[in-house]
Amino acid sequence: MSRHFDWLIPHYMESAVIPSIPIQGGSASVLPLTFSAWISTETEEGEQVILGFYDSATSNQWVNILINSDATVQSTRRVGGGTAAAVTSTTITANKWHHVCGTLISNVLNRCYIDNRGEGADTTDILDGNQFTHIGIGQHRDTSPNRPFLGLIAELSVHNVALNHFEREQLAVQRLNAEQVRPDALVWYESFRFPDYNYDLESHRSNKVLLTNSGSTWSPDHPYGIVYPRERMVIATDLAVVGITDGEIAAATGPKRHDVDLPPAEVVAY
Repeated sequence: MSRHFDWLIPHYMESAVIPSIPIQGGSASVLPLTFSAWISTETEEGEQVILGFYDSATSNQWVNILINSDATVQSTRRVGGGTAAAVTSTTITANKWHHVCGTLISNVLNRCYIDNRGEGADTTDILDGNQFTHIGIGQHRDTSPNRPFLGLIAELSVHNVALNHFEREQLAVQRLNAEQVRPDALVWYESFRFPDYNYDLESHRSNKVLLTNSGSTWSPDHPYGIVYPRERMVIATDLAVVGITDGEIAAATGPKRHDVDLPPAEVVAY
């Protein structure tokens, strides 16, 4: 599964609090930081924000990763009037799953990748002083929301370290899920594989963060071959309770076993 965002509405998801990410309030430091996501956009035109941290009360203060109007991907950090933006040398293809990643390493080094290739780098020196109130998905969510996303988003993650080449390769090429790559530094993760059993269509608990949904919908599509730390066979009737059909499961997972995180003591089988 994944979430589909329509930029004409526009759809977005956001959280008003980020308790698991120690970068808000006071003089907390935002760096280093790594954004990561799998995306499949329906168009290579227009600026489209994938994921970012924002301050709802302060303009021109954010970190995010987005698609540019020329189909490159950009990792951006903005504090007041200063901007550091790393742009990839390669581009995305519409209606194809790509892994995108931005690493904010220091005040003077910001990097960005598509499928862990086409590295873009920026060395603009701006002060490390970001403070944030919420996380935004599928749209730029500061004081003037804009740049909505069109397409599918899945497997979002945030690490509080700058992932190295090997670690990014694990995510983008070996297709390990984020829980297996530097789990000690993983501060936020949302797979959008399957909804929780107590899923509310308007919101979703992710790492103890309540995501408010503004119209985005479930899609049976998911980046193929993502490897998870454990797999469970899921009873189809249980999934039907939250509106997922056998056909959607097959479309999302292919011939693989259908994977959903359950408590270790719980055994579920056909």
